[in-house]
Amino acid sequence: MSTKGDLRRSSKPLETHLKVELLPAAKDLEVLEHCSHNLQRKTDTEDNAAQQLFRSSKSTPERASLSTSPNLLKPSEVFQVTMTRSASRILLQHYQSRTADLLCASQSRENPFISLLIPFAATHELLLQCILALSGVHFINNSNGAPSSDIMAATWTHYGLAVRGLKHGITRFAYGEQEILPLLMATLVLCFVESTRGNVISIAQHLKAARTFLLSWLQQRQPKFEVELRGFVIEFYLYIAILSNTQLGPEWNELIIEDCSLLYGDGTADCKSWGMFFGYASDLFGILPAVSAFAHQSSREEEDSTNKSFEIIVNYYSLLAQVHSWHPPEAGDLAFVACGRIYQQALLLLLHTSFYRDELGSMTLNNLLEQGVREFLALLESLPVESPIATTLCWPLSIAGSCARSELHRNSIRKHLKMLYKRFNMENITAVLRVLEALWDGDHYKPLYITTVMRQQNEHFIIQ
Repeated sequence: MSTKGDLRRSSKPLETHLKVELLPAAKDLEVLEHCSHNLQRKTDTEDNAAQQLFRSSKSTPERASLSTSPNLLKPSEVFQVTMTRSASRILLQHYQSRTADLLCASQSRENPFISLLIPFAATHELLLQCILALSGVHFINNSNGAPSSDIMAATWTHYGLAVRGLKHGITRFAYGEQEILPLLMATLVLCFVESTRGNVISIAQHLKAARTFLLSWLQQRQPKFEVELRGFVIEFYLYIAILSNTQLGPEWNELIIEDCSLLYGDGTADCKSWGMFFGYASDLFGILPAVSAFAHQSSREEEDSTNKSFEIIVNYYSLLAQVHSWHPPEAGDLAFVACGRIYQQALLLLLHTSFYRDELGSMTLNNLLEQGVREFLALLESLPVESPIATTLCWPLSIAGSCARSELHRNSIRKHLKMLYKRFNMENITAVLRVLEALWDGDHYKPLYITTVMRQQNEHFIIQ
């Protein structure tokens, strides 16, 4: 298992000073009201589904207790009452023994999804409902399509309570009447809930709300003992936001670049859990939004001119140098080293296809793609699918898959995605494979085509 030193970034963190400026209050309120409106629609839908399940469930006493509103109870009492229900108790046990260890590279007692979130959930109802909903969705994915009616009912009840609680919390927060941290953690966990479901059309709303909560929370004076919590929340948010930005458009991409400059290195140097998502590749994740912005910039320029601008050429070679300059620590954990190299290779592929955008049939690009995908697959073979850090492989696999031309390479990526699904049971993995299959059928060879194919196939999910 990786040590504290193993999990930290391998090179000097970016020199930053956190001077967070929140969006104007009116803008914050507009964003949060939009999120609240969408959450209300989701709540109504999930309530109907849960009620239908309740009517068909045989556990009448438990059904009654599940539908009882806990809002009048103190948080500790909510936890105790919830844990008296067998289905909820099963979901908590499943979360602790299975789900939490599949969410990040840290395992068992070192895993902040257990060491930090479970105690917090015991005193904060909203986070408890989110955790149980996440466990339930993952439990259902593990049931081969045949979960019990009690588990189904409990899962969607917890999900409905989580969404409803978040809606009310957002309203109270907008008027300064709500503690921020539970809302921040809830929105981040709900991003994983939606990802696990493979139906994350609302993840953009969760992320926008999470960003507002995070920047507001970081302005508050925090005790030194909260360094672990601070590092966990920052990396949790950055991981989801950075990988989502390639699909959420240029406007969101600019916000993520700003967030990286603000948050990287902010009080995380002494955080034991840092690297739970990034592994050794923290600096590569920091570069990813700039590479994504370059890809969009190059695509826009392609529509206006066949010639590359001086700015595009300079940006390409600058980013290329930054990606090549990353090196893992000597004598580091082999799985973490391999995963970092995999992300490095995926970034190089994204850069090459973006720069040689109008030369898809050229020998130069063909050679770069062939060599890049071959090196990517060799690294992939060196990383056991059982390794905890393998949970972060969806994004690089989608990039390499979109560049794979030979059937041999495509079969390797197809096989690996299927093995990942068998290991982690996350629906976003199968969604990535569906999109790649459609991409290959259309004979496309660029990562930016992924978003186009997703729209054509009516796929709404975030690759993470």
